[in-house]
Amino acid sequence: MGIAIDNLDRSGVIALLWLNNWSVEIKSYSYLYIDVYVELDHSMVWRFTGIYGCPHHFQRHHTWELLRWLNTHLNIPWLIRGDFNEILEWNEKVGGRYRSWTEIQKFCDTLEECGPEDLGFRDP
Repeated sequence: MGIAIDNLDRSGVIALLWLNNWSVEIKSYSYLYIDVYVELDHSMVWRFTGIYGCPHHFQRHHTWELLRWLNTHLNIPWLIRGDFNEILEWNEKVGGRYRSWTEIQKFCDTLEECGPEDLGFRDP
């Protein structure tokens, strides 16, 4: 089972796939995110949001506004996964366009306001 949403500029899709025996209710979506409620074994309901941050730095504020809006609809455990197209610290940056501290700080401020916990990762 799953859902796929075309990107506005036709550069790709955002998709979410799940097992047939999972109970998944699609709550909302756009070309930047898919937000669902998941119930496993008729016991615990939790929320999953797959996100793809605006790839253009001058439009990233739309992603931060989206996160703030999604956060207002939170009343169960929530897992957010995806590519925010932003970094939290300079040591995460390898190559590419220069990132100003102001741009990074806007992302950090959004996360601080929404309160998620970074589970971390290793390697690319």
